Amino acid sequence: MRKGVGRGWKVALATVAGVAIAGVTMAQPIGEGWILGAENDAARFELLQDDAGGFGRAMFEASIRYERLYEALTDGNYELARHHWDTIEASIGNGIVRRPGRAPNAEAIFLAEWETIDAAFESADPATARAAFMTAREACMACHVAEERAYLNDQRLFTDLVFN
Repeated sequence: MRKGVGRGWKVALATVAGVAIAGVTMAQPIGEGWILGAENDAARFELLQDDAGGFGRAMFEASIRYERLYEALTDGNYELARHHWDTIEASIGNGIVRRPGRAPNAEAIFLAEWETIDAAFESADPATARAAFMTAREACMACHVAEERAYLNDQRLFTDLVFN
C-alpha cells in the first residue's frame, strides 16, 4: 500500500463523526473542497466560523504555549520564551475577536500585565523572568475565576509548572 493511501477514509470518517458529535445540522462537504464545496457563501462562512472555534480554542492554544514558555524559561532560552509569550497574546486576541464578551476580563486581568511580563523575559535575568512567569500564572488564574471557570486552575499547568 502506498504511503498515505487509506488515510483518507479515516479522515473522512473522523470528520463525519465530529460533525455528528458536534450536532452540526447542515450538510458539510468532506475533503479538499470542504469550503468551496459548500452550498453558498453563508454556508462557507458558517463552516469557517465553526472551524475557528471560540475562546476555548484560544485557551487550548495558549495552554500549549504556556507550557512551552515554562520550558523555555527553565532552559534559559529567553528569546523562545518571548516568542511563546507573543503567541499567547495573539491567541487571547483571537479569542476576544471570536467571543467579545470575554474581552473585559481578558484585557483588565491578563493583557494588562503583558508588557511588564514581556520586559521581564527580555531582561534575560533568570529570577526576574521566573517571577514574571508566576505573575502571568496568577493573571491567568484570576481571569479564569472572573470568568467563572475556576476549575481551569485545577490542572497540571497551574499546579505543577511553578517557579519557587
